[in-house]
Amino acid sequence: MSKKVKNGLVHENGETIYYENGVPTRAGIVKIDGDLYYAGYNGKIAVGQKFVHGSMTNDLIEHGTYTFDESGKMIEESFIPPAKSQNAKRKRFGKRFDSYNSNVLSVIAIVLLVIVAAVCFVLNKSDNTGGYSSGRSESGKRSSLIELPSYEDEVYLSSRLIENYYKGEINLDTLAEKNNGDNYLPFVFTYSLSEGAKAELELDGQKYELSPQKTELIIDNLMTGKTYPFSVTVTDTSDPNGKTESYDGSFTVAPTNRFITLPGVQNTRDIGGYKTASGKKVRQGLVIRGTEIDALVENDYFLTDPLAAEPFGFRYDFDLRESSLFSGNYHSRLGQKVRHRFYNSPMYGGIFKVGSRDALKQIFTDLADRNNYPMYLHCTYGVDRTGTIVFLLQGLLGVSEEDMKLEYSLSAYKDPDALNGLYNGLDSYAGSTINEKIETFLIESVGVTQEQIESIREIYLEE
Repeated sequence: MSKKVKNGLVHENGETIYYENGVPTRAGIVKIDGDLYYAGYNGKIAVGQKFVHGSMTNDLIEHGTYTFDESGKMIEESFIPPAKSQNAKRKRFGKRFDSYNSNVLSVIAIVLLVIVAAVCFVLNKSDNTGGYSSGRSESGKRSSLIELPSYEDEVYLSSRLIENYYKGEINLDTLAEKNNGDNYLPFVFTYSLSEGAKAELELDGQKYELSPQKTELIIDNLMTGKTYPFSVTVTDTSDPNGKTESYDGSFTVAPTNRFITLPGVQNTRDIGGYKTASGKKVRQGLVIRGTEIDALVENDYFLTDPLAAEPFGFRYDFDLRESSLFSGNYHSRLGQKVRHRFYNSPMYGGIFKVGSRDALKQIFTDLADRNNYPMYLHCTYGVDRTGTIVFLLQGLLGVSEEDMKLEYSLSAYKDPDALNGLYNGLDSYAGSTINEKIETFLIESVGVTQEQIESIREIYLEE
């Protein structure tokens, strides 16, 4: 008697797996006996609350967040629509409360925030030091209408632990042990504005309204290693002539890695900012690396608000994942006008396999094309395939070996020993430095041309 082929839901090893013709299958939303389930990576049935990707729902439901019980069955009326704006919801992935508890806690949180803001406002009014504790400076501004900070120290747009690491106060092992993965912090512009005034901040070509009801303004994704001048114009609304006052200032962002925030996406940062052996610097704003943005593999990695990515001006979704992930007409979450390509990228020692050469050649051919920038470069987790390609790219650009390892390690603080397979393969190529060996490998074994390498350097390097 022939063995029965597994189909549908199968309970094994404490989990429920979805099978099609004997194979665990990631099928998105499936309908079985009138109930809906979410079959994720390797057919694993989701429980709890999960993002559901629109193109994997088989037209059964729209994309959003749904709740699944302990058996994996979708709970009725569990739909939570995606966030509508970048600042609408700053959350971490993990356990969520049911809607009732969530609403109660939200009300409590709002009340507490109002109380804290009021206390901060009163303290700022009575504080004679004039400024913000995280960075002050040359000439704090204070008048009857407004109190502004000035910045004497560099501003760090990273967590305190990351800041301590850059200052040499802790090592990478300590960072990996203590940090929870939250590398990014925004720039916080603090102020105290009189009730009888209105004000406008101009910073980096953008204008922001300052409100008397608030004491801070959050600005995301500034460049690092850059000095930002700013100006504030204050109008006395009680003056019949509309009397105005103007204040100028500046702050300098510390020259660290440029960590990025995008809603629903993790492990995101700019690969620029590094100095090279030639004395030049890798431009920022060309490549943002990170996780997948469409939840094709991991439910948690889903760009909930595509509009939040618009300031980066992405032209290209440089996708290092396998093309087998999606068989239909794929559209990038970054927008209909953003070009996309699956590259089936190798990683680590796998780059030396003969079968990997075509993929690598195409990757570096497209990296040499100016029309592909700015780009979002990613695999699933933004660690292994992405880490390998960024390592090779930075090697071509002349970034130091120490900085190349640092860039790699900042993805989940992964041990650079994972690069050993890459190092072992490069040892057989001519060159006195890792940078030279990478260039030799790409030219001799992959078929990247010298013209393409020079094009990449012209695109990325600045004085």
